[in-house]
Amino acid sequence: MIYTIRGRHKNAIAVDEYVQWLCYHLNIGHLKKPEVHIKFLTACEGDVLGLCYEDLNIEIAKTQNGKELTFFEQMLTLSHEMVHAKQFIRGQYPSEREAKKLEFGLYGKCFPWHLVK
Repeated sequence: MIYTIRGRHKNAIAVDEYVQWLCYHLNIGHLKKPEVHIKFLTACEGDVLGLCYEDLNIEIAKTQNGKELTFFEQMLTLSHEMVHAKQFIRGQYPSEREAKKLEFGLYGKCFPWHLVK
C-alpha cells in the first residue's frame, strides 16, 4: 500500500506508524496498486470531522464549528476514514455503520501509544 500524509499535524512519526497499522488491520496493507492520500486541513467541507473520497483522498479536519480538535480526535477520525478507504478499495458501498462500528476498536488497537506522552 502506498500512502502519503500531507498538511500540518502533530507527531508525524506516530501518524505514519498508525496508518501502517490501520492498513494492516484493515487487510489492505499488502495491496500494491491503491494509493491513499491523507491530508490534514484546517476544516473540511461541510464542517465535518473527515472525508474519504472514492479516489482515496482522505481529509482530516483540525477544527470543527470553529473549535480546535485534539490530536486524538483527529486520529479517531482517521481510523473512521480509513475504513471508508478500505470499502472503496474493495469495491464496497461506503457504509457509515461499518465505519462507526470499527473506528474505536481500530483506534485502540492500531494507535502507537508508546510514541505519545
